[in-house]
Amino acid sequence: MPKLVIITGTSGCGKSTLIKRILHYKNISLSVSHTTREKRPGENNHVDYHFITKEEFVRMNSLNEFYETTFYDNHYYGTAKSELNKNEYIVIDCDRIGAAKFNEFDNVKIFCYNTKDVLYERLMKRYDDKEKAEKRLQSYEIDMKTYREGSYSYSIFTDEIERNVRELEAVIFG
Repeated sequence: MPKLVIITGTSGCGKSTLIKRILHYKNISLSVSHTTREKRPGENNHVDYHFITKEEFVRMNSLNEFYETTFYDNHYYGTAKSELNKNEYIVIDCDRIGAAKFNEFDNVKIFCYNTKDVLYERLMKRYDDKEKAEKRLQSYEIDMKTYREGSYSYSIFTDEIERNVRELEAVIFG
């Protein structure tokens, strides 16, 4: 049974950036989630996400092909069961609700975060849309409350990418 490395955190905290920096290890694989949202510039199908239609998502869900699903920002996301046995370490990028669903597995849960102001700046660079950035930050307080309640094994304050990568590697490999 692989060890799950569950990485979650506030919107804009840099989860995807950190994950991309550790995928060069041969014994680490990314669980590629399925989603019904549109591809962003620079994203690749079957690498960043499995981009599927709402109808395909509903079909897969009805066949019990997902381990967990969520609905966020008007789109479906899900972790297919087939993604959970690909390597010694499986990295899962999910929200706080999804993270709670993996308790039965051997796992380490890592919460990534920064200040609300820094996250807002990062989201504005990503979207250049004040309304969208503010909407993405709506769950910030709930995410931080869940973190403070002790739901995670480790946390990373995402302020310096090179150091943050080393912190993540230390958590995974000990």
